[in-house]
Amino acid sequence: MRVQHSTDERKAAANVINALAQGKPAIVWLDVMSLPYNALPPDANYWLVMPVLVYGYEAGGVVNLADRSRAPLTADEAQVIAARDGIKACIDIFVNEPPVGAKSSFGFDAYLKWAKLLGDSKAKDSWAVRFAPGAAYLRRFLGRSCRDPRPACAA
Repeated sequence: MRVQHSTDERKAAANVINALAQGKPAIVWLDVMSLPYNALPPDANYWLVMPVLVYGYEAGGVVNLADRSRAPLTADEAQVIAARDGIKACIDIFVNEPPVGAKSSFGFDAYLKWAKLLGDSKAKDSWAVRFAPGAAYLRRFLGRSCRDPRPACAA
């Protein structure tokens, strides 16, 4: 397997076409929500970036894709390029300002905050405090009283 990446649209397309010319499919990261075969209308504020297999390129710019379906899927070249642009928007929102709320509540800053809370046993919002082991945790987890006779509360 050969890994190639490019931020340049033309270079990325050339990498895929070269792989296909060698008889090899290409795995590409795309915003699958912007592809035409999804049931939801495109929304500039909603992305789902996933790997998609490109296994063919037909005359007229039709791209053959394998993506979460047993049936063959297609998109035109412009749609695939637009789906690649969705990645840029997703990355931007993860590393820059969030759409709403505090920066520590979204993107990579939220992961850093969460990691700190997982490891800090004294902070009031830490995992250890909020989900302390024992009956109180079990009640929160199960959403019922531990006087409930069902076996899950026996512990």
